[in-house]
Amino acid sequence: MLADLIIGVDGVHPKVRTFIAPIIPGYSGVTLIEMEIENPEIQCHYFAFYCDMFRF
Repeated sequence: MLADLIIGVDGVHPKVRTFIAPIIPGYSGVTLIEMEIENPEIQCHYFAFYCDMFRF
């Protein structure tokens, strides 16, 4: 196979992955939860007070 550009965007099991690297995907143990609260000082003042150091 000869290609200038390969795009594999069909989720965790792209068909083109085997052409690029023989690595089998696996769960890394990392989970990310992101949230956004408008006006946290008003809507959840307890969280805003105790978790202010984690806000940026």
